[in-house]
Amino acid sequence: MSYIGQQLPADVFSGYVTDTFTGDGSATTFTLSKAPFSEDSLIVVVDNVIQQPTTNFTVSGTTLTIVGTAILSGIKGYAIHTGGVSPIGQATKVDANGTSDGVILDADGDTTIDAETDDLIRFKIGGTDLHSISSSLVDFNTQVAVSVTDNSDNIVLKSTDADANVGPNLLFERESSSPAANDFLGSIDFQGVNSNSDDHDYIRILSRILSTTDGSENGNLIIKGADGNNIAEFNSTEVVLNNDSQSPDFRVETNNNANTLIVKGANDRVGIGGGDANFGVLGIENAGDSTFDMFSNVGSGTRGKAEIFFSTDGSSDHHSCASIVMQQPTGDQASRKGEILLNVSDNGGPSTALTVANNGVVSGNLNDTSDENLKKNIEDLGASTDIIKALKPRKFDWKQTSAGSDIVGFVAQEVATVIPSAVVGNDYVADSLYEDGDTIPEGFAIGDIKSYGDKGKALNTTAILAHAVKTIQELETRIKTLEDA
Repeated sequence: MSYIGQQLPADVFSGYVTDTFTGDGSATTFTLSKAPFSEDSLIVVVDNVIQQPTTNFTVSGTTLTIVGTAILSGIKGYAIHTGGVSPIGQATKVDANGTSDGVILDADGDTTIDAETDDLIRFKIGGTDLHSISSSLVDFNTQVAVSVTDNSDNIVLKSTDADANVGPNLLFERESSSPAANDFLGSIDFQGVNSNSDDHDYIRILSRILSTTDGSENGNLIIKGADGNNIAEFNSTEVVLNNDSQSPDFRVETNNNANTLIVKGANDRVGIGGGDANFGVLGIENAGDSTFDMFSNVGSGTRGKAEIFFSTDGSSDHHSCASIVMQQPTGDQASRKGEILLNVSDNGGPSTALTVANNGVVSGNLNDTSDENLKKNIEDLGASTDIIKALKPRKFDWKQTSAGSDIVGFVAQEVATVIPSAVVGNDYVADSLYEDGDTIPEGFAIGDIKSYGDKGKALNTTAILAHAVKTIQELETRIKTLEDA
């Protein structure tokens, strides 16, 4: 067909399509072969009379509805499709190449799709660029909401790359012209409704700039709870839990212990193996033996040392007042020997005041507290010669061979019959061990300690020494009396 103007693509206007229908006196709707673009793109003729769109007929999809009286029986009607119609069965092509607002989708022309830029599809709504698609990027300039009605994954990031690099990747980028410390970089909010049907953030993960200096950039990651307080903060120099000074507990749970490590937020306590709030600043708790192992990994053939310091803070300086040293002075792992040193400060740094050697020898400046101002009911000791004579000095071997042999001393039970006040404790009773057939609690085994016995009687050697001195004094008096006679 001939026309005036720019030549249109051959595959767009390739001929009109005409549908024919016949009235029966009652029907007012007829089915078209295809849906027209609108009522205005359809020419309807009934009994050779052209019908006015929307007034005499309406169209919805492929349904043509005659407005008013039904077409009389036998009267022919025609519906002629115009406005860019292709023959039935042939695809319609719209060329928007290089055209701004190429495809107009609404009446006022501000909702469009175009390909003005090469290899880029751009979507406008209300005249505003909201969405574009290229070969490498899908760009949204407004909020994107994805909603599902079941428990399926709302968003899936999938990479088919076979190399070892990280992927798929999720990038949060804040492209500010004036970045500064404390600027937030993005957040992930876990939101749900509360009992009042209000939206509420239950957990929030966000990131913030700490330093924008070129070459020393730094940021952090923050996890917030439902109350808005920080649960944890992570950056390149430290990890801080509860930096809003609230009172939550930090707890590490293992297979058999719910309180393997716990920090009690309400009372500033640290516990190992127990959740008791009544222990000191640091407590170790166990259903059986409480073990604190200080391991010096120095390697084979060398000697190690472990030290516990007791310090104070004076004028912002850290001062050690005392320490306990556990060391291996000689030998290696196969022939190891150990000793304990007690170091205390006296107008200076700590120095060794007491040493307990591997053979049980205690050396150092050993002094018993004996200040008069700490005592009452002071009186002379009575006659002691008979008491000293009743004591039985002995030589013996300890049953535990490492404790020594050919020892000179006393037997506590024998001393108790002479000087009861010089003996403390009860008769030795060995620890009871779990045996085959016992009900053994979880975490214990045959041979472990079931109950603790008494570790035996001990001597107050000062009491024996006092009687010995008194006896010497008595003998000196007798010798003097005899010499005078």
